Amino acid sequence: MKAEQLTAKLRNISKQIEVSPQILLKIYMFDSLVERISISRYKDNFVLKGAFYLSTLFGLANRFTEDIDAMLQNAPFTEDNLNATLQEIFAIDTGDGALLRYRGIEPIRKEDKYGGFRVGVEGGLENIRDNFHIDIATGDEIIPHKSEYSYTPLLGGNDISIYAYSLETVLAEKLETLFRRSISNGRMKDYYDIYLIYQTNKDKINMDLPKEAVKTVFANRGLTVQHDRVLSLMEENGPVRTVWSNYSKKHPFAREIKFDDVFACVKNLCKEIGLTQG
Repeated sequence: MKAEQLTAKLRNISKQIEVSPQILLKIYMFDSLVERISISRYKDNFVLKGAFYLSTLFGLANRFTEDIDAMLQNAPFTEDNLNATLQEIFAIDTGDGALLRYRGIEPIRKEDKYGGFRVGVEGGLENIRDNFHIDIATGDEIIPHKSEYSYTPLLGGNDISIYAYSLETVLAEKLETLFRRSISNGRMKDYYDIYLIYQTNKDKINMDLPKEAVKTVFANRGLTVQHDRVLSLMEENGPVRTVWSNYSKKHPFAREIKFDDVFACVKNLCKEIGLTQG
């Protein structure tokens, strides 16, 4: 593909779904990265998680992001190994014309038991350049297990097959973040993601699984709080509605959603999995 062709396609998609061409360019680069992982000898080692994973499940009209996250399994979790592994993956030629270049690595999540790394990447297609990073963790337990799924990349073509987190574990990690940060949490994406998953899948999810996932995630991260009390504090937190209002204005997928409706989903989920009494 030529740069001008890519630019034209991204502009057309941008008009259709109200997502900026700059963000769509990142999504295109994420697709290029994930496709390379999916056909590499390291496919079994990487598990997709986070907002980009949700965008592939629910569509960019319902969730988009400028971040990509993954977990590394069954491989040495060191800078040297990640450096070598990713540079080998970046060098794979998929025929999409994109080039990925390794820009460096730094530690993150220092407070976590296993830590994590942020890897800088430069994506390019002819004269187009875009810098992004991939956050990589390890050691998380997935309930009930990781699953292989396929999604259609932004510009179409063959579906990409990759391993990913279970939605039950995504919900558990989002809830852990909400309860750990309590009223100091300004990340409205955590509230929105719970709302999105719960609203879309509440009739499909066996609530015994998120209950088990919450128990596992909270224990692994050492979180012990009075859940009913923290939930009440979050609900009574006046400034959070202002933060939500700003978030919903910035993100078209949340524009028509009221914070009270979002928080009702959080409360209902907590009650259904036995985390709170009501």
